[in-house]
Amino acid sequence: MPKSDNIKIKHHKIILFISILAMSVWVFLFWKCSIDDAFITFRYAENLADGHGFVFNRGGQAVEGYSNFLWLLILALLYKIGLPTYLCAKIIGIITVLITGILWYRFPGNGDYGKMTWLTGPFFLICPVTAFWAVSGLELGLHCLLIVLSLVTVVKHSRWLYLLGPLVVLNRPEGIAVALAILFVFALVDIKQGRFNRKFYFISAVTVVLTLAGLIVFRQLVFGYPFPNTYYAKMHHPLIWGYKMLGKMMLIFLPFTIATAWFIIKSIAVRAGNLRLLAFTAVLVVQAAISGRVNPIMNFFFRYMMPFFPLLIAVSLAVVSAFRRPVLRTVAGALCMISLLAPTFMIFSRIEQEETIKKAQWKVIEWAENLPPATTISMIDMGRIPYYASGNTYFDLWGLINKDTGHKGFDPAREFYRFPDYFIFVGYIEDNRSKLHFSREQMITNNPDFPQAYEFTQVFYPDDTTPYEPGYYYLLFERRPDAVEKFRRP
Repeated sequence: MPKSDNIKIKHHKIILFISILAMSVWVFLFWKCSIDDAFITFRYAENLADGHGFVFNRGGQAVEGYSNFLWLLILALLYKIGLPTYLCAKIIGIITVLITGILWYRFPGNGDYGKMTWLTGPFFLICPVTAFWAVSGLELGLHCLLIVLSLVTVVKHSRWLYLLGPLVVLNRPEGIAVALAILFVFALVDIKQGRFNRKFYFISAVTVVLTLAGLIVFRQLVFGYPFPNTYYAKMHHPLIWGYKMLGKMMLIFLPFTIATAWFIIKSIAVRAGNLRLLAFTAVLVVQAAISGRVNPIMNFFFRYMMPFFPLLIAVSLAVVSAFRRPVLRTVAGALCMISLLAPTFMIFSRIEQEETIKKAQWKVIEWAENLPPATTISMIDMGRIPYYASGNTYFDLWGLINKDTGHKGFDPAREFYRFPDYFIFVGYIEDNRSKLHFSREQMITNNPDFPQAYEFTQVFYPDDTTPYEPGYYYLLFERRPDAVEKFRRP
């Protein structure tokens, strides 16, 4: 190997090492942050490991209120052998993301996709959004790893894809669409290149489809419906909202968006281009179409696109590599780097908000832990509070863990006439009146019987704040003793 190539490889490894250090710094800064949704899966995993089945409320109805079946099974197994769920979720998330970054450094870093595409891994690791989701407690790190391994194995026609394809299906509800998209677009590439392996693609497709079929049978037997309850719950919103959120993130990463759009337009115009990069783009577009359908409240910071972010980076770097002038490549690369760091202040702001919310949540947890067993509570946030105050029965106003709300949509009358012992709404106090954060909560309180059925008792808020200014606090409404008999549903 020429001496210049050795020097180049050494420099590349140094940059990879720097990117790993950068991610380590982000992880240290973001460590305390955990997404509230992650605790839903934690509660399910521990209930399953303790022998209660796939239930959120012990002794309650089985409802698939999680959207990460494989991740849940992994956490349940780790909890069963005595390891802490919360800590394991964070550590696995970090490790899988780091491995993903290293794999993307090596693939497509061999030069077949462009001189700069080896930077895909380092760029992915340097971005603070990556570290934010790595420590979140969610399945995203695992999904990152499964996606890149699937791409590596499909390119190499490795039989490991027979296992990886099904794992992608099991880890996320949209995994079936992603797995089939990967197989379809790379099969087209191989046909075009004259290297199509019929047996490989046939077995891969069969294993993926059979996995989905088995999952559907399992869901029908256990839950009574073919898709996760979260799928139904997250679809009840105008489509434009979800795509608007996706568009905002694409604007933040504008250099990558422009480069990828240019690559698509140019490839269509000249009917040519790197076929594998086109396959990357097709998979990216499939996931973007799916992500845009999800309720934006649950899809902030590129959440469901994060495992596919390296595809966007790789395609963009391939476009930058094609610039003939070194100065243009340098400027374009610098712009890409700046856009990767652009969300930093947004993330710190989000973490600061989460810390304030967490303080209020711990106030609720301290109160809820002392309630009689099986006390019923209806509320929005189904994560940290139910996980730590686990002895109560919870009704979810989003519908993630409530079958009726998830499948039929939100009905304020139905939620009111459940008559939980307590409603806990998000909001603050303004002019001696409750100012609620979510429209669903307001719709419940608009019921003419609500003031007579429930009494406002207290606000849970951090010690260093006041409930009389706008904030994300918890307002407690207690059911009056005669409410059930007096206000039966007509």
